[in-house]
Amino acid sequence: MKKLSIWFFVIFGALALRAEAAPPPNEMEQILRRGKLIVAILGEDVEPLFFHDAQGQLQGFDVELARDIAARLGVNLEFNRKAKTYDRVVELVAEGEADVAISMISSTLKRAVKVRFSDTYLTLHRALIINRLALSRLGKEDSNINEVLNEKNVRIGVVAHCAYVDFVREDFPKAEVVPIDNWDALAEGVIEGKVLAAYYDDVQIKMWLRAHPENALYAQSVVRYEAVDPLAWAVRWESNQLIAWLNLYLQKIKQEGKYDELMRKYLKDIQQQPKPDANGPH
Repeated sequence: MKKLSIWFFVIFGALALRAEAAPPPNEMEQILRRGKLIVAILGEDVEPLFFHDAQGQLQGFDVELARDIAARLGVNLEFNRKAKTYDRVVELVAEGEADVAISMISSTLKRAVKVRFSDTYLTLHRALIINRLALSRLGKEDSNINEVLNEKNVRIGVVAHCAYVDFVREDFPKAEVVPIDNWDALAEGVIEGKVLAAYYDDVQIKMWLRAHPENALYAQSVVRYEAVDPLAWAVRWESNQLIAWLNLYLQKIKQEGKYDELMRKYLKDIQQQPKPDANGPH
């Protein structure tokens, strides 16, 4: 009886040690056990990446990618749209409130300190809208626009708490940077002359000019094709399995034609846009 008791404690102790030593489930196992993928997307609609259609349904390039990812994982999908800025979207992932950010996130070294980025899934270009009258007053309409804007007396507006705060400092280090809360207010700031130019991606500038054709008289657009804005998905640094799966997923949808299908549906005009001279309006 004494020997049985000893063996019982030996076996029980070994099992207990084994349980304590067992590693916690990785992030993929957690998602599958939970039966739900939590995707962080900016709270403000940004067409054509994530927006509500006429029926009030959430649609867009990023939205359809998120839905397809969840479907292929065999889990439900939940959008976390608490973030009011792009930087906050990244923080939601870093803090564990979302599994992945699929939200037009520019992959930057500064953000990579907090999160791990996937391969680039969409490449945009840095672009400008410029107040025509203010540019005329400077008497430099025919000058290289990159040189005109890189002056101490020039005010360039950007959306606050997004990658373009850093981009404008990289590209126009002499200019005064003016952060403004949102894109609509920033674009209006150009028209009203509060800033000489606004710096943002070519997709948003094109969409804004299309929605406000009357402003073509007051503002010109310039796409800096030499300055790319690579977008990527963001996960927590420890999410090794998830990032590997996402990168493989990206390869697969490009091979299958799914990626091109979504590009034609949401970004056809941008995809086929010609490349005019970077110094001139278009």
